[in-house]
Amino acid sequence: AAAISNFAALLYYAFVNLSAMKMPGAKYPRAVPLLGLLTCLFLLLFLGQDAWALGLVALGLVLLLYVAMSKERDRAKGRLTR
Repeated sequence: AAAISNFAALLYYAFVNLSAMKMPGAKYPRAVPLLGLLTCLFLLLFLGQDAWALGLVALGLVLLLYVAMSKERDRAKGRLTR
């Protein structure tokens, strides 16, 4: 559980920093989120193979669930509009 948690947290914060870099009108230098992104990616390198394997499997399962729920929601909307 800790392996998945570490993987997910670092991946999440990497995406947060990437988004912060693209944010217009930021009140801080662009180097701050860049440093955060690079730090997260660097720390991901030090996670063990089990963390990567479990993290990628969990990410894949969540992605499959998201796609399945999106398709079901689209089908439900199609039935309601007919």
